[in-house]
Amino acid sequence: GIFKKLRIPYKPEYPPREFLSRNTVSVCIRTPEAVYDYKKLKAFARRKIKLNKNIKLEFGHEVTNVELRNDGKKVLIFKDKNREFKKEFDYVVNATYAGYNNFCQWLGFPQKRLRFRLKEIILLRLNAQKRRAVTVMDGPFATILPVGKSKSIYTLGDVPLSVHHSVTDAKSSSADDARWGRHRSRWREMKKRCARWFPVVKNARYAGSMFVV
Repeated sequence: GIFKKLRIPYKPEYPPREFLSRNTVSVCIRTPEAVYDYKKLKAFARRKIKLNKNIKLEFGHEVTNVELRNDGKKVLIFKDKNREFKKEFDYVVNATYAGYNNFCQWLGFPQKRLRFRLKEIILLRLNAQKRRAVTVMDGPFATILPVGKSKSIYTLGDVPLSVHHSVTDAKSSSADDARWGRHRSRWREMKKRCARWFPVVKNARYAGSMFVV
């Protein structure tokens, strides 16, 4: 099947019963999957950048516009608190994700109609003996995943309940976009729904929510 085609090692195996109610799935496959430690990744990137004397970081700045000059130079207009200023660059990389169309609009490039979703990812504190990551697939199900090397912090995502709002538009977006309104956590609803697959969620402690687009 797909595992052999992609050369992914696998074997039929169930996790501990606290992590999965076996009667809720037809088959369970164990495969290796990386777990990211965001703090370590950020620290690694900072070290690499610090070693490169040609890179200068500017934090706390918002790009509000871009001008393209006839000689090919790109002029970025920044806002720093209440002050606006300009800086000139040879190249600009648009890595703004949900803000992609801002650059297109500023430079007169064609904008893409994109589907934006405001999603809630739950942070949980679990009392489990061994760390496990479990995803119930092929439908409106859920996933639970340890965070970095933490022994107790996990993320919980619920396919239908994690999506608070969805809109198809060319306008860029962010989690604090006024279009989304105020965000009320759906932790209680997710807990009730996901506990049918992941029994460990029943006694989990809510540690917060991440709202992302």
